[in-house]
Amino acid sequence: MDRNGSIHKGLKTELLVTVTYKGEEFRRAYAKEYARVYMLKPHQKKIMMDDQIEAAKDYDDFLVSIYTPEKKWDDFSEKDSLWKVYLIRDGRFRIEPYEIRKIKKNRTLSESFYPFISPWSSIYIFRFKKKDKPQPSKSVELVLTSSPGSTKLKWDLCN
Repeated sequence: MDRNGSIHKGLKTELLVTVTYKGEEFRRAYAKEYARVYMLKPHQKKIMMDDQIEAAKDYDDFLVSIYTPEKKWDDFSEKDSLWKVYLIRDGRFRIEPYEIRKIKKNRTLSESFYPFISPWSSIYIFRFKKKDKPQPSKSVELVLTSSPGSTKLKWDLCN
């Protein structure tokens, strides 16, 4: 469920991004693998699985790995960020982020579960709140846009 995007000006790289959409299918697989790797007890595994499924009902979450050579452009979680981030459902409905949070890298995160994370990238969670009783979507598209350029990453969903 990973997607890659980039922004280039001529031969210059402005932004590289790799994104994992944390849909229900991904969350189930993640919880199962996490429980296996860390040998969770059955009740711990069930709690984790339940938490992941509940999160998938309430939110569209994306784990985002971003590299930009301009450090001042790495400000996605700032209130006055250079960037605007949107989620587009079914090509029509644009949703503002509920939360953008920069997260600290650790070995578990970067090496075991998300191998695309590099020492040069910053990691964010982009969270979008689902509306009450949302209609199933056929697609979601994550848009990152700013004066340096824009990139769109799309997932076709099986509902």
